[in-house]
Amino acid sequence: LGPGNEWAANNAHIGVGVAAARRGSDWKGFLGRLAYPAGALVEAADFDGVECVVSVDDERIFSGSALTVMTMLGSSAGGGFEVGSVAVGDPISEVLVIEAGSVADRARAGAAVAAGEEAQGVTRVLGATMTIECEGDVEGEIDGEFRTWTSPIDFRVVSEAWNLIVGRESD
Repeated sequence: LGPGNEWAANNAHIGVGVAAARRGSDWKGFLGRLAYPAGALVEAADFDGVECVVSVDDERIFSGSALTVMTMLGSSAGGGFEVGSVAVGDPISEVLVIEAGSVADRARAGAAVAAGEEAQGVTRVLGATMTIECEGDVEGEIDGEFRTWTSPIDFRVVSEAWNLIVGRESD
């Protein structure tokens, strides 16, 4: 792969989770593993959403304003909370998209995701590739590290390598 490609071992995302992770990092010393969910609660009410188009395995699954777009290589995220269905080592990732919606919609969707339930405004798809298209650059997070990515952002699972590659292959 060409320069600029990154490897993930757990998850990558854009949206409110990035703001929540920034706030959670500040609170981790006194809240421990609750820092990220607490940050998410605070940030979710004010976050404007990210206008994007999300495709999984070349099929469009979402177009609009997203509260969050996440791809996971295991079942946990945000302080170890179980939100996904993919087992570590599976040759696919789980893509989770939550629509921006109203504050009440966000609360319902967040509670459903935390409980492992389906809900309106929540899309879950399994796949080996994901592309996020946004206007301009977008702030993201990969395995706890903040990044700025240029759209389109491509993710692909490398089978049996336990990694997710972010970026484009160079010619």
